[in-house]
Amino acid sequence: MHQLKKMKTPFEDIRNALVHAQHCCDFWWLLEGAHLQRTNVMGAFEELPVVYDTLRPALYTSLIIKVCSVFGTGSNDITLRSLPAADLDSDFLRIWEIGRRLYILRNKLIAHLDSRCDPDLVAKETGLTNDSLRAFLTDTVALYNRIAERHREPDVADFGLGEELKVFLSRLSQRNEEAEQGVAHQPA
Repeated sequence: MHQLKKMKTPFEDIRNALVHAQHCCDFWWLLEGAHLQRTNVMGAFEELPVVYDTLRPALYTSLIIKVCSVFGTGSNDITLRSLPAADLDSDFLRIWEIGRRLYILRNKLIAHLDSRCDPDLVAKETGLTNDSLRAFLTDTVALYNRIAERHREPDVADFGLGEELKVFLSRLSQRNEEAEQGVAHQPA
């Protein structure tokens, strides 16, 4: 006998998209931004520039796609507007407008390659820098969490890379140190 699968709610879909966006943002920021451990990470990628050159834009693309997925306007889109009384939140309109501007970047540069589109101009249209993109994601998650709390739905935990990142960076640092010692101990 078939068991009926429980259908996801808009809360679950949006929460999953925002958690995915947070993961991508944290790793992307490690490669692109002013993260405190960036030097260690970059050292580990020196031998594998093709991985770095692939991973960094892939994380950014995933971040943009996942964030924008909660700002769609299609009749079947599951977005922040799908949540009950979302527009009653005092920050909803501001966040929604920024999200829709970010959608321009997604549509013109990621989802649909447009030969007439200059990435620098689109970035200027959205008004989002790397720093403000991270802040916007934080604001979006906070908005979602407030709405979820009112409806007794699980929130998007403040994931951060925490302990997992520390282990990852420790392994990279250890690898770098071993590589440097191996070079230093080789006979001339």
